[in-house]
Amino acid sequence: MQLITSEIKDNQPLSKKDMFEMAFYVNQTFDRYQKSNYAGFFEAEQAFKEYSEDSQDDTVTEQFRMENEGHMRVANNSLGQNIMSMFEFIYKEQKTHALFCSEEPELPFEGGCYGGINDFLLGTISSLMLYQPMMLNGGMETYYGANKINLLVTHFFALIKLVYGSFDDERCPDMSTCENIIYQVIPHNEHFSFRELTLLSGYKTERAVRNLASPSTPEQRRLKTIKVGGKTFVTYKEAVRWLKQQQKL
Repeated sequence: MQLITSEIKDNQPLSKKDMFEMAFYVNQTFDRYQKSNYAGFFEAEQAFKEYSEDSQDDTVTEQFRMENEGHMRVANNSLGQNIMSMFEFIYKEQKTHALFCSEEPELPFEGGCYGGINDFLLGTISSLMLYQPMMLNGGMETYYGANKINLLVTHFFALIKLVYGSFDDERCPDMSTCENIIYQVIPHNEHFSFRELTLLSGYKTERAVRNLASPSTPEQRRLKTIKVGGKTFVTYKEAVRWLKQQQKL
């Protein structure tokens, strides 16, 4: 399933609260589908309904509240902990810099499962990517869209690509069993899209990064681009140069 993400117009860093909220809604949606399969939609609807004296709408699922202990138990399962590992990998800048500068970088979650990174990906990314179609076809409103999930996954893979230079680099962990997942998210195994660079650099908008490739941009600030299959990319070498200029590496 292809991730559908709108253009980034307000690139705000995600928070730990976002991770808990994300895990809650993904877990809730899977639980709802499982209950619907075993007991029928009416039972699933009753189990996950948001009860409110102010609303007569009985098709809204229970909404996440961080102060609710039950909600936090749902959010803090294995999937939630893996999502938090992705968050820490993305936002701990010193760790990222150390990985980038290492001759033999090792991803912090690589040895966390018996099957290494493939188990991590299959147990995390697959579930995240299934949320959007399940939510859109679930018959009950969650009020939680998939955009933050999609941006987290894109940022995560873009950073792995930045660490190794390419998914084909011999130093890169073997992720072949998840190759179909990666290339639904990342449009090229080595080059970078404007969206990836927006996330990696922290630029406010995707358009601002795209505008840096314009001929009207002063040469010292301009992003040099290439065309591959009719799509515009920034090479790995140019991405590294620019990110260093932005003091992101």
